[in-house]
Amino acid sequence: MAAEGSSIPVTLKWGKQTFSLSITVGDSVSILQQRVQEVTGVPVGRQKLLSKKAWKGPLKSDAILSLETIQMTTPLVVTLIGSAETLKEPTTPTIFLEDLSLEDLQKAEEEELQAAMGTATGMIQALQLPPHRRDDHKQEVYEYNRLVTGLPQRQIESELLQQQQPPTKLLQGKVAMTLGLELRRAYINDLAVLDDGTCVSALDDGHVQLWKHAAQEADVIHPAAGPIAEDDGGVTSVVALTGGAFATAGRGSFQVWNSYAEPVVTFPGAMPGTTPASLTSVEFNHDDDTHNGDIICLAARFQVTRHANPQQFRLPPQNESERQRRAQAEAQEEAIQQALDKASQSIQVWFSVGGGDGGGETIAARSWQSQILKPDDEEAAPITCLTTMPLHTTTANDDDDGTTMTTKLLIAGDAAGGLRIWKVQRQENTLQFLPHACYQLPGASIVCLEPLQDNRLAVSTQQSNNPVLLSQATSIATSSTIPSRAVHILDFSTTERPTLVTSLTGHADKDAVICMKQLPNGDLLTGGGKLDATLQLWTNAQLLGQSDDGQTNTTTTAVVPKPHKSLSEVGYVFAIEVLPDAKQDSSYYAVAVARYNTVKIIL
Repeated sequence: MAAEGSSIPVTLKWGKQTFSLSITVGDSVSILQQRVQEVTGVPVGRQKLLSKKAWKGPLKSDAILSLETIQMTTPLVVTLIGSAETLKEPTTPTIFLEDLSLEDLQKAEEEELQAAMGTATGMIQALQLPPHRRDDHKQEVYEYNRLVTGLPQRQIESELLQQQQPPTKLLQGKVAMTLGLELRRAYINDLAVLDDGTCVSALDDGHVQLWKHAAQEADVIHPAAGPIAEDDGGVTSVVALTGGAFATAGRGSFQVWNSYAEPVVTFPGAMPGTTPASLTSVEFNHDDDTHNGDIICLAARFQVTRHANPQQFRLPPQNESERQRRAQAEAQEEAIQQALDKASQSIQVWFSVGGGDGGGETIAARSWQSQILKPDDEEAAPITCLTTMPLHTTTANDDDDGTTMTTKLLIAGDAAGGLRIWKVQRQENTLQFLPHACYQLPGASIVCLEPLQDNRLAVSTQQSNNPVLLSQATSIATSSTIPSRAVHILDFSTTERPTLVTSLTGHADKDAVICMKQLPNGDLLTGGGKLDATLQLWTNAQLLGQSDDGQTNTTTTAVVPKPHKSLSEVGYVFAIEVLPDAKQDSSYYAVAVARYNTVKIIL
């Protein structure tokens, strides 16, 4: 038997290879493992040293090669099990999602999004998912979630490509997505699109919903100014503001929200028994204003919600005291109705000048001013709609290149066909609303307005129940020369009065146009009333009084009876908005329409 400290020869077998080495009695096993690694290249951590006659099982690395540990035999045969291959260390450490902070997750998501954005077909925020999440492996319409159904994302991309293929490049009218519950009892009164492409829908039960990436991003409630009556109408209108903020009107008040759909400012209506409606905003770009600070300006008409009760005085008075009380109550009711009639002819504006970037977070700290714009004409009719319009005029100068001036116009249409116009100008830290002009389309009642390119305005009219000639208005045309139910295109480029370019009568046989929107390519999309229930597409050439081949109509005023295309798939809609592509220099777009209780997105 070997003595302590003596050397023993070892035959090491490793697969088909055999190695000779020696060990010293009393050494640790780790020394033997180091020698094995030197001759075989098998790391210590992977070695299993077996010897049936010397020890049982794999030799432990912390053992000592003593006489008690092993039964020494000569020669000592040891079998090695292990691989000499080594794994490469990863160039970057593995990071697990659960170990990332919220900021790191957002940064990783943004990096992945930007990498995929370069090759993506469009980025219409309300309609499309982020590019790296569009492989939904679907072949037909399906539920994205309980509130959204639509075409698969890859099919939507294909439809967008088809939209821009020559020679058409026109809106096809195909429904790509439906937002909202069709069984919901509330109807959508208005739509708006925020700076980031989020679609906002305003409902007649007071709810305001935000839609982005085929999902509902928020559902908030517009606060009421007082007890809510059944005929208050919920949220009548919504308008987008600069920086992602937006404003809503209805239920007797104005409400401004920041970009996170959090209420920041509430303004009560100016008169009980009315609610603000037809909300619009006067936008001032940095190029239009030489002062520092931004401007937020909101304007709305007064929609009367309080109506006389025909059952209020149904019992005849029995004595003189009752007759006096009834006469007093009747006089009071008549005074209230007269005040409401006057209010229906007026406009309320709220505005804030300077201080802050308009992004919504600083709106609450602003100083706001309010003003009531009243008609000068005693025979003024109730206002039915509002819009704002930039008027571009060019003046000559010494360089012969001209200087373009932009004037902001606030335009109100009324039930007698009147167009009342105010110039909106900044004066230090306030805004001035200067009466500019009053025009009239006689025999008509104005339903809605839509500003167009090149100083033009689309005016939808229907026959007026009580036609009156406004004493202070300039007539644009005679009632015998224009159809009472049509969309009239007015050109404001002339300095004297707007010129009636053409009248679109495609809906006239059945109903008036209740909503319309100009598309990015210059075409006009019009939505007829309930009896008509169609969307009609008019090309920019038709709006100019030309045929589709560009030939100008030789008559003074062209009447275009048929649209370029009728889109009957959607049906009766209440509001229309364009959903632009968030990618720069992109011509892709979609159209959102309010169809009863849902938002339909069409391509």
